[in-house]
Amino acid sequence: MACEDCGEPDTNASLSGVEVCDGCFDRRISAHTGLPRLPDPPPPIVLAGPDGRRHRLRYRVWRAGVGIEVQLDETGVGVGEGYQFAVLGDNDADVDMLVAAVRSMAETEIGRQYLERTTDRHRWMVGDDGEVAGRLVGNDDGDNGAPYNVVVDGRMMTWE
Repeated sequence: MACEDCGEPDTNASLSGVEVCDGCFDRRISAHTGLPRLPDPPPPIVLAGPDGRRHRLRYRVWRAGVGIEVQLDETGVGVGEGYQFAVLGDNDADVDMLVAAVRSMAETEIGRQYLERTTDRHRWMVGDDGEVAGRLVGNDDGDNGAPYNVVVDGRMMTWE
């Protein structure tokens, strides 16, 4: 759906049923609250993981309900898949510092591989250090009766 104000094809916010892009959302919030406008997000970055996979990540800088959020989301992947990182600061936070923090987080996590490929019936196993980090994503299809799937190392996995 295109932004109601400027026609941008990528909308992320809805105000009273009106779909707007991040820039137009920020313009409206700024006009209403007197908060300064947010800068445009930095250009996308590409980070390579230890497995050689390259991950293209797009920045998003927007006003959340309690402050400024800077996100990095992997592009070119299936719905719910890929890496996602975010940091939240106060409404007067230094956006450059938030950008640096989320980039550092992405570099650290993409530079680490939690799962190792196996050759037996289980495609993935936890690595030698026994630690895993990821995120839950809704399982709209309800496959296997599980309400969520998990994304680890940027890969969607079922509970099986």
